[in-house]
Amino acid sequence: MNYCFDSSFMTDTSWRLSCLSLRLEINKLNMLCSKFSDAYDFSPATFKVNAQQMENSRTSKNIESGLTRYAQIYHRCKGGLMDLTFDFILKNEDDVVSDTLMVDSIFEAHTSIDVVGVTGQKQFWKAIKAIVKCPKCVELKLPREGAAFCTQDCFKASWGTHKSVHLKAKLASVGSSKPWELNVASPSDGWLYCLRKGQSRTAQTPHFDWTGGTLCRPLRPYPISKKRVVPAGIELPDWALDGNPKIEPISDLQHVVEIKSPEMIERMRETNRIAREVLDAGARAVRPGVTTDEIDAVVHEATIAAGAYPSPLNYHFFPKSCCTSVNEVICHGIPDGRKLEDGDIVNIDVSIYYKGVHGDLNETYFVGNVDEASQQLVKCTYECLEKAIAIVKPGVRFREIGEIINRHATMSGFSVVKSYCGHGIGELFHCAPNIPHYARNKAVGVMKAGQTFTIEPMINAGVWRDRMWPDGWTAVTADGKRSAQFEHTLLVTETGVEVLTARLPTSPKVFPWLD
Repeated sequence: MNYCFDSSFMTDTSWRLSCLSLRLEINKLNMLCSKFSDAYDFSPATFKVNAQQMENSRTSKNIESGLTRYAQIYHRCKGGLMDLTFDFILKNEDDVVSDTLMVDSIFEAHTSIDVVGVTGQKQFWKAIKAIVKCPKCVELKLPREGAAFCTQDCFKASWGTHKSVHLKAKLASVGSSKPWELNVASPSDGWLYCLRKGQSRTAQTPHFDWTGGTLCRPLRPYPISKKRVVPAGIELPDWALDGNPKIEPISDLQHVVEIKSPEMIERMRETNRIAREVLDAGARAVRPGVTTDEIDAVVHEATIAAGAYPSPLNYHFFPKSCCTSVNEVICHGIPDGRKLEDGDIVNIDVSIYYKGVHGDLNETYFVGNVDEASQQLVKCTYECLEKAIAIVKPGVRFREIGEIINRHATMSGFSVVKSYCGHGIGELFHCAPNIPHYARNKAVGVMKAGQTFTIEPMINAGVWRDRMWPDGWTAVTADGKRSAQFEHTLLVTETGVEVLTARLPTSPKVFPWLD
């Protein structure tokens, strides 16, 4: 099927149509009579049907009534644009199609449109519209100049350069000059999507059966920036250069809970205090319009300013210096170009390496005005951690922590994530003991003075199950509902517990229940 347009326009104020010829070749439609293609007499403004030539055709009645009634060519030449409205029989005598084609001035140069392999009227019109107008340009309501293409192949061949028009339009609409904040990769600036747990990057948006967000506010991965630089002179963990922890996986401390020496405990106190100060710096940056990458930059700079190394950076190839988990992200969210929005919740997880030991803590913060349900979720999670810390002392079984947390969460109508647990910490980032946060867990061992470990409950508004994003790190709730988390590093003392990452008098006042 071939449509040829030959149109030129008068430039006077009347905008009159001086010439229009529309030739239809329908030889391949064998369900219509062979004389069908000769049945039209085109004039500048009317579409006439020569019924006499088609009196032997079983479709003549339908053609005569359908085309003469609906297939009037009317024109609106303002701006070099015409609307061509006509009916056309594609399949049988009772199957009349009606639609409107928007034809741009691109057709002024005897442009031909070839439609090959199109079957059925819906597919036909879909193909025609895709050829005539770039759908993204239509969505963005861009000027018609430059948005029309002669064929589908022409459109595909031009896409590499044409798509920049869409990006410029988006940037102009939001007043931003940063493509990654609009979820557009920018390879020239090093902003790419993360894949394979940080071991590869791509400029293509990852495909996934996304679970969360809403129709107007979906949560999706955004491009991430280049790896941040750690200056010389800062002590590095053994994974800093190649991404592979070497001592940790084979250490006996994966099976035996270490009793820290007084000297190591002092180093742990100092390191965890710095970690708290770093987290507080990140918390002060939380507000609508700030990207999680910008929060990561704050955390990174605060860490290296203290002479410490951000433990997550390149740990098993994790690409950033902290974790930022927004809304339905349970944990290990990768800081990226997405701007925080009013009503979000965001968890910032900070870990640092200083003087040979690690410190680890996290908190969940409100972004702007947050709904009541999310506030209750965050408060409940905070209370779960506080109640668990309250039972820590020598002689208590590690498994009891999960019972306490699970009881409070379920009574509040929430669920406890079972896939991720607290852990021992010291010279190793992760080691024994394992601290499950759910009931009826299999944790072994009892608490003893000198042990250090984290408790970090993850509480979900819906089901406890999780899914993994294509980046290999970001764990999200299976049902897309929100999740919150709090974490402290603890030291078991002779009489109870010391919270090494406790809030300081200078910590930002961000939780209403603490005021």
